Amino acid sequence: MEAKLKVSRALTKLACEDPFFGSCALRLDVRPEPRIPTACTDGKSILWSPDFIDSCSEAETVGLVCHEILHVLFMHCTPLGDRNKTL
Repeated sequence: MEAKLKVSRALTKLACEDPFFGSCALRLDVRPEPRIPTACTDGKSILWSPDFIDSCSEAETVGLVCHEILHVLFMHCTPLGDRNKTL
């Protein structure tokens, strides 16, 4: 299955079956980025590698999206005090 379709199906599944994660995902810009090895977030977007998504199952893709959403929810991208957000 094409990576873009797999991510789209993961977002749809979350919106229908897990409204908490689904509503969070729909507030983020979810788009492919071939220059990264797997996936990442900057707190506003979820970027994913088409090659990496091709190697994932549909269930793993849903888990990956949830994982990145949790980074946003736990504010892992937000600098807090002296914390180095790069680390």
